[in-house]
Amino acid sequence: DDYVTKPFRFAVLAARIRAHLRAHEQSEHAVFHIGPYEFRPAQKVLIDARQKKIRLTEKETNILKYLYRAEGRTASREALLAEVWGYDAGVTAHTLETHIYRLRQKIEPPDGDSRILLTEVGGYRLAP
Repeated sequence: DDYVTKPFRFAVLAARIRAHLRAHEQSEHAVFHIGPYEFRPAQKVLIDARQKKIRLTEKETNILKYLYRAEGRTASREALLAEVWGYDAGVTAHTLETHIYRLRQKIEPPDGDSRILLTEVGGYRLAP
């Protein structure tokens, strides 16, 4: 339903593609794979191999979406705060760390090793 006429600028094409990808991410049918889980952001849920649903909060969903879009690259704490919280003056890095901790409790194995949501120097990333 979106058409780009020739000749076109690459920047215009790239912007249209990004817009379509964002629309797909928000669609009811979007499913992404994160570690052993199916991630369904519109429903705020992760589904494991046994079809067990793990409910996510709005912030947890937004954190996972942002990290997924980073494609394995480290996302800085500042970028996550800006994207997920809009960098409200009342929000601190401790708030982000608390949400990451709670998210890990839901998705990481009970042995305490982080295998999916990894801490890197300056930020966080999802394991490939």
